[in-house]
Amino acid sequence: MKQELISVLIPARNSENTIEACLNSAASQTYKNYEIVVVNNNSSDRTKDIILEFQKKNKNIRYVFEKQAGRGAARNAGISASKGR
Repeated sequence: MKQELISVLIPARNSENTIEACLNSAASQTYKNYEIVVVNNNSSDRTKDIILEFQKKNKNIRYVFEKQAGRGAARNAGISASKGR
């Protein structure tokens, strides 16, 4: 039986100090059929660069940019971009 696709949404804004640990934690789960949708919520630091570097190593990570600042806008962008539950 195939596992259902699960989407993990991670809104991030100016998260260069924490995003790598967050992505490592999310990617190290034992459930294998997942996608991690990381929404860069208009960061002005290195958040985008870190996400894109991590994405090169993990095909399950998807990058989304949301220019409208705010957690709600970031979450909605992530939900729209996700393919799983």
